[in-house]
Amino acid sequence: MRYKENFKKGMVRLIISTGISYKKLSELTTISQPTLKKWDDEYRQECLDEKKRETERLKKQEEENMRCTAWHQYGSGAGRFE
Repeated sequence: MRYKENFKKGMVRLIISTGISYKKLSELTTISQPTLKKWDDEYRQECLDEKKRETERLKKQEEENMRCTAWHQYGSGAGRFE
């Protein structure tokens, strides 16, 4: 059976994020261990790079949210009683 690239990458992401062994994942999916290892070898770096980019994007978004929250609380006059 031929699997789509996105499915293969999904299996690699699962291996990376959970640490599941090829043996256990093979038992759960009926995909052979050598096939899972091949996919892992082929797509691991790409998946790690995607994860790193997503982490950086979320970090920047959180920093921006913190700046907006700080401005709203302290810079806009909101919440001040005079």
